Amino acid sequence: MTSLIVALTLARPTAGTEFSYVLSDGRGEILGQGAAALALLPRADVLVLVVPVRSLSWHLAKLPPMAASPMCWCWWFRCGPCPGIW
Repeated sequence: MTSLIVALTLARPTAGTEFSYVLSDGRGEILGQGAAALALLPRADVLVLVVPVRSLSWHLAKLPPMAASPMCWCWWFRCGPCPGIW
């Protein structure tokens, strides 16, 4: 099973944008590496995209309070009544 690892760019890509990539087999051996436009990237069974850290952001979201329930979160996962250990 081959894996294609592609590093995304920070700038918005265009048709001519080249992406750095590494192609590896299932054992971690490197089969190829380089840079190519999206349409010219090698084919693989698994695709891994590496996102630049500056492209990520975290937001604090305030959720409405949840009513107390004897089922607690266990109800959501359908694992039965709450064991009361949480």
